[in-house]
Amino acid sequence: MVTCSYCGKDNPQADAAYCSYCGSNLRQPSNIPTSRPQWTQANYPTSGSRTLGLSERYERALKRAEQLGTILLVLSVAVIVLLLV
Repeated sequence: MVTCSYCGKDNPQADAAYCSYCGSNLRQPSNIPTSRPQWTQANYPTSGSRTLGLSERYERALKRAEQLGTILLVLSVAVIVLLLV
């Protein structure tokens, strides 16, 4: 069994040239780091001088979605009115 240096999955065929999961070349050494960075609260984008919490980011995303929904509704009504005129 060969372990892929890109995705870390074990491939069942020992003589495989490419990973059956991600398609990476199994015969060429990869320069991709084996460990992935751990995302902590400090890695998230900040607003001003403080870090946004996940719940605050979620609330902001909901507000943006509501605003976009309102804009799409107004544009749809405007298009319908223009088509009827």
